[in-house]
Amino acid sequence: MPKNFVKVLIEFLRTSQPLALLAGAFLYASGVGVLVYRGEMINWPVYWFGQAVVTFLQLSSVYLKSYYDLVAERPRRSSTDNGRLDDWKIVSRNVYLMAAATTMTLGALTTFILYSQGVLQPASLFLLGIAWLFAFFFGVPPLRLVYSGYGELVSAIFLTTLVPGFGFLLQQGELIPIMGLFHFPLLALFLALALATSLENYYSEIKAGRQNMMIRLGWQRGMNLHNFLIVLAFLLIGISPFAGLSWSLTWPRLLVLPVGLFQIWQMWQINNGAKPNWNLLRLTAAASFGILLYLQVFSLWTGCFMPEFLELLPPSRALAYWIDFILPGLKDSEWMETVNALGRITARGITAPEDLPAFPRSSVDGYAVRAADTFGASETLPAYLTVRGEVPMGQRPPFDLQAGEAALIHTGGMLPSGSDAVIMLEYTQISREGEIEVLRAVAEGENVLKPGEDVRRGEEIIPAGAVLRPAEIGG
Repeated sequence: MPKNFVKVLIEFLRTSQPLALLAGAFLYASGVGVLVYRGEMINWPVYWFGQAVVTFLQLSSVYLKSYYDLVAERPRRSSTDNGRLDDWKIVSRNVYLMAAATTMTLGALTTFILYSQGVLQPASLFLLGIAWLFAFFFGVPPLRLVYSGYGELVSAIFLTTLVPGFGFLLQQGELIPIMGLFHFPLLALFLALALATSLENYYSEIKAGRQNMMIRLGWQRGMNLHNFLIVLAFLLIGISPFAGLSWSLTWPRLLVLPVGLFQIWQMWQINNGAKPNWNLLRLTAAASFGILLYLQVFSLWTGCFMPEFLELLPPSRALAYWIDFILPGLKDSEWMETVNALGRITARGITAPEDLPAFPRSSVDGYAVRAADTFGASETLPAYLTVRGEVPMGQRPPFDLQAGEAALIHTGGMLPSGSDAVIMLEYTQISREGEIEVLRAVAEGENVLKPGEDVRRGEEIIPAGAVLRPAEIGG
């Protein structure tokens, strides 16, 4: 592979800002995660198409900015270049123009698919329109917001409010106030990140004739604003429980507070004349924003910080709440025969009048035995038992079992008095008439359903508000 191609590819990927794309994906997931927090279902095809729209918007914005950056910085021809320009930039501006056109086309196509499916409502279309204007004029003349002193603010609004809001609206159709509790702190930390990373190039940007937020504010006011934004972010997080947000979603985000305070301390040291460690400042600012975003998305989607959402109501209580809410005025009821109750709704819970089963019964086909008579039995040393008789189905056995006796029994049959286990047919064989060999031992209660094991007397078997089907009425 030619070295120039590798250089071009690396430069192109760097220009595509993969970390910004990752942040966009996480912020989109944060917006949709609010729905997960509320216990609502996610339309996954819509989710991924919406994510694609956001990614194409981000890519088209950076490619257009890179194209116009090269147009603005294009050197003049000299009398000695033989009509050619020096190869002063790794990636041609035409490459960026083609990339911008491609990503804008793909974004428009994805948007059309969402619109054709009826997903894009007026609110989501409005939000998408604002996002498109921000993305387009971020780097395109005449506005060129990136160098107007408002570029950082535009990027912050685009990523931390428009992107999660768009993701939420695609699924829900209407924004809710709780969105602000999650994303305004991220907006503040993103602006603080932008101010911290732009401070190092403060004077070089002034010489180049470019404006950013730090230059527009002035370095001293910009540094003070940086500190204020971090305090504001964690103040908003701290008061969010009083605005209705669960504490279990608040304390994980407060774990980032020490990182934010360290970021403020570094800026305060620089303001007092200390030698700056730019790499550490950039890392700390990125960590404040990135860790907060990660903890927020992780807690929203996994529920590991929301134990109250793992405590589910029993079905009977949930149904009772539903009936109380939906049918508060339902008072009339009537008694009727079970055979005529198909499709009717129970006015109150129905309890079992007796144990089920009402007697100890066999769960397999085999022989009812006394477990003690089989202890130590094996294929090489079987136990020999006398067959007393066969247990009739649906009837009480007419005999009791004594020591050394067994009775043939079928699934569901009542155990004779004196027996306490059933040996499966597979583990027996007839040795002679009226006698069997038992080839393995059984424990007391093995293959036996005890009285009340299925349903106990007085236990609710059909809750109030249940629709009676053939399974319930026995039809």
